[in-house]
Amino acid sequence: PATLEPEMSQTASYRPLSRLRSWQTQRQITRLLHREWRDDVTIGRLVGRTGREEVFEAYLDDQLLEARMMLGPEAAMRARAELDVLDEAAQRLGDGNERVTRILWANPASGLLVTEIPSAPPLGARLGEGGTARNEALGAAARWLSTYAGPTLVTDRFGGGFWIRQFSAAIASLPDRTEQARLAALIEGMRSARAGGRTVTRARCHGDFRPAQLWAADGVIWARGLRPDGWGAVLRDVARFVVDLSLASPEAASGDNADLDAFVRGLSIVPEREIRALLPYFTAVELAGRLLRATPADVGLRVLIDNRRGFGNLS
Repeated sequence: PATLEPEMSQTASYRPLSRLRSWQTQRQITRLLHREWRDDVTIGRLVGRTGREEVFEAYLDDQLLEARMMLGPEAAMRARAELDVLDEAAQRLGDGNERVTRILWANPASGLLVTEIPSAPPLGARLGEGGTARNEALGAAARWLSTYAGPTLVTDRFGGGFWIRQFSAAIASLPDRTEQARLAALIEGMRSARAGGRTVTRARCHGDFRPAQLWAADGVIWARGLRPDGWGAVLRDVARFVVDLSLASPEAASGDNADLDAFVRGLSIVPEREIRALLPYFTAVELAGRLLRATPADVGLRVLIDNRRGFGNLS
């Protein structure tokens, strides 16, 4: 369970071996892109890394790009699968108000995908404005998810036991009793919320839906980072978004849950009764997964877990 959903870590936490591998990846990306664009392309800093991929900034003349290199023995297969997902999404969404970032070049055999970063402010900038601008940004994010997932919706019976079993088995892997108690409390929250849900809305979702994956300007919103294995509960995507949002601005997630209310108003594909019943379950799942991957520096996550009463509930 500790490796179910690896997240990008900051470069400051890399060990020397990781830095060496990143340098080697950067050289490989540079060689491939210079072969395509000669000296017009520049590879910039490493911006993210998991055990499955490394992500670099790149510049083609003045255009900001993202170069993602898949890692491991299945890199080529995963690159082809992600390319298929992005191509399908681009064709389906087109130039509407909800879009995906454009693939500029790909070399799936090498595991490399290069996407164009929109010349628009990141969603986080709109969220930082507060007030009406923040609510509009949250509504736009929810509309993107509704538009993308909407055509593939199915209603399924909700079980919920899988994650409870997975995280229960992981408690012993935490060496600290305080951490064990946090995880046990989250599992108990899953059990309580599980009793209230009978059906769940599933669809092809984003798979890594977070504010950092979105840009918005002039009524248009773009998303990057779609995952080929994104099929699942829509509320799983919502939970990841809400947790990320709360960790970025914990003061905005307190009190009346205004952020969640604003987001849900734009989410047209999940019944409100399902959100009320099951979003607390999926937020507990998201928090538990992050706790298993947490480092000592993740103080905000622990504060959020310890003070989560009412978190994930609509007003």
